[in-house]
Amino acid sequence: MKYLKISLAVLVVALFATPAFSQSCHSNNAKAGETEAASSASILENVPTDFEAGQFIVGGECGMCKRTIEGAVNSLTGIQAVNWDVESKMLTVSYNPKALTVQTIQEKIASVGYDAGTVRATDEAYNNLHGCCQYERVKL
Repeated sequence: MKYLKISLAVLVVALFATPAFSQSCHSNNAKAGETEAASSASILENVPTDFEAGQFIVGGECGMCKRTIEGAVNSLTGIQAVNWDVESKMLTVSYNPKALTVQTIQEKIASVGYDAGTVRATDEAYNNLHGCCQYERVKL
């Protein structure tokens, strides 16, 4: 009887957690894409005088990728703004060139599992991504 209660509890948690996770992982709609494009344009138009803007392609698939990629970039000192567009895979960033370089930003993104610009994530980091975040990688 005890195992039945535990099994039932696990089943209930799994049923309720799966739809919530699925929605957060794959929340890509037209309005979100329009907002992302506007945000990238805003970053490029509003770069402070002592900052530079950069853009490069970053692999990824979904909303969870977006949170992870942008979170990694925002953890760096010298970032003013960042936006990764799920549809175009383009990352736009405004950063202080006295504090870091585009190479440093790309290396940080690669450290969390995503190929970024000219920096490829290690196979170990890529394989640690959630299944929905594993994208088709370009062979080098």
